[in-house]
Amino acid sequence: MSSDEGERIGPDDPGPMHTARIRRQRTTAVLLTVLVTLAASLALLAILLPDGPDTAVATAALVVLIGAPLVRVGWLVARWFRLGDVRYGLVALAVLAVAGIAIAI
Repeated sequence: MSSDEGERIGPDDPGPMHTARIRRQRTTAVLLTVLVTLAASLALLAILLPDGPDTAVATAALVVLIGAPLVRVGWLVARWFRLGDVRYGLVALAVLAVAGIAIAI
């Protein structure tokens, strides 16, 4: 085992762009993990609660569970339009529109 094995040299070396991407992805992963954990906790609480408040807590769990991916898509819409990728931005807007229509109906 050489002493150079731990160093990153070449294409795997995380430059500034890769480091920023890793930071964004890590932040997004943590946010989604927190939201899914919150939804699971609310669902478990709804199971354990008596008949009165369990419906409201179960509804909150569903709102968080459905809203978490929509927040992610909304973030991607803003990012794609900011970067000038209109095609992906419009497709993501269409996904949000379909979700909005489904919620409205």
